[in-house]
Amino acid sequence: MGRKDRRARRRGTAPFVLPPFKLIPMIPLKVKLIDQDHRPVVTDTVFGLKGNRPFGHATINDLGEFSTQVPKTIKLDGYQVWHNDGEGPQVTPVIEQRDSLILHVIVPLTPPGASPK
Repeated sequence: MGRKDRRARRRGTAPFVLPPFKLIPMIPLKVKLIDQDHRPVVTDTVFGLKGNRPFGHATINDLGEFSTQVPKTIKLDGYQVWHNDGEGPQVTPVIEQRDSLILHVIVPLTPPGASPK
């Protein structure tokens, strides 16, 4: 028994064998997020929804695009967008295009006196 093996178990405990488990197949999800003027939205976080459960959480790049993976076994009900990494309001986007998925959101204006992030 090597040094690493001795650190892995406490004295007097029996070895544990992890039972076999099945991994769920995943599919890629590539999305672009645009605002009311069809410009990329870059300060948001997006995830897919199935019921109230989020799937495929991702942060958007400078082009308003993100990619993630979701379980192949589910069909997403919709999407949610959080402005400014969860500090801003939550928005439900409209699917503008399905084949190359494009989500359209209305970007809230910064309130008077507040500084944009």
